[in-house]
Amino acid sequence: MSRINLSQLNRRSSHRDNIRSHRVSKRKSKSARVKSHMKAWGKKAIYNKSAAEILDDMKKIMEEIEQERDRVKGQLANTEMELERAERRCRSLVSKAHKEKQDVVRLARERWLVRERDLKEQYEQRLSEMEMECERQEEGRLEAEERVEELADEMELERIEAGARVARLEAEVRELHKEIEDICEGY
Repeated sequence: MSRINLSQLNRRSSHRDNIRSHRVSKRKSKSARVKSHMKAWGKKAIYNKSAAEILDDMKKIMEEIEQERDRVKGQLANTEMELERAERRCRSLVSKAHKEKQDVVRLARERWLVRERDLKEQYEQRLSEMEMECERQEEGRLEAEERVEELADEMELERIEAGARVARLEAEVRELHKEIEDICEGY
């Protein structure tokens, strides 16, 4: 029903006049309304089942739903037990894997420590050998330097002696030259 504009209604005229002038829509009489409602409910009653049948159907459906619920509850309980067992197995496997990992890490650490210790020993041994070789070479170098100095001193002494011998020989050669000159002058 549309809204009625009260300002347009003529209060002095009858409802019938307002309907004719299209100011108000026509409404059914009370008897017409009751009759149409009765027809509608009658049709609905014909097409619908009786309330008792509907209630019986609902009870059957409810029983089926309850049976399904009980069955699902049983499955849920079984599933929960299986899930709990699986979680326990998973926890035990995780702890076992963790232990195995720790064992592997420990073995690797021990192997590394042994290898590191061996490498340190080899390094220290090579280092000591190299130090001994360096000391031996240093001693050899010092001995060689001493020998060179001794030889240099000997050479210097021999050079000095040779210089003295050369000076003596030159003196003798001069004397011989003088003697030869004296002899030559004497003839």
